[in-house]
Formats: sequence, structure tokens, C-alpha cells
Amino acid sequence: MPGQRPPFNAEALTAARSAAGLSRAAVAEHLGIHRQRVYDWEQGASTPHARQLPALAEAVGVGAAQLVTGRSLRSRRYAAGLTQEDAAAAVGVSRPEWSRWESGLRIPQRYAPAVERLVGG
Repeated sequence: MPGQRPPFNAEALTAARSAAGLSRAAVAEHLGIHRQRVYDWEQGASTPHARQLPALAEAVGVGAAQLVTGRSLRSRRYAAGLTQEDAAAAVGVSRPEWSRWESGLRIPQRYAPAVERLVGG
């Protein structure tokens, strides 16, 4: 949804990074970004792009789902490292259709198995 922040859990990132004994600079280096970006993510000033989430989770030694809040379709897509465009293309629908599903429109039965395979249930 345009203008809506991803369901990212900044506190979980901080906890995972600390538990792994990593500095922000080490995480940033692993991702090839500036350490300020990691700081901003931990402070909630910004959030990682969906495509960055799997690598970020790997860098701090957790599953991507641990860095995401909730179990909504949107949260599961984000945890899978997918944009709406990526998810829609993978399932064979338009991005606006996928967006409607994330807004609460029921997923048609013919698409439900593909969505389940893509982002889980």
C-alpha cells in the first residue's frame, strides 16, 4: 500500500544484532550499505526494503519472520523479501489485485495455493 510502512520490527533487529555480538558497522558491511542505515532501521526512522530483509536477517542470524511484526498477508510477503510487484507476478495477478488482498479482500480459491506456496499461511 502506498505510504504505509513495512511491518518491520526495529526492536527485534537491535536484539538480534546484539545477541549475535555484531556492531552496526559489521551488519552494514555485510549488506554493503552505510552503518547509518542500520542505525536508522533500529531507531525506526526508516525500514529496509523488502528485498533487503532476507540478507539482513541472515546477517544477524535470525529468520526473516523474526524481524517482522504480525502474520498478515502483507507481513508474510515482506518477510519473504517480496515487493507487491514481485508477489503479484509470481502468482499471476496484477499488483493492484495483490494490494486488494493485503487490504482484506478474500483471495480467490484458484490463487490460494500459489499464495500459500509463495508466502506461507
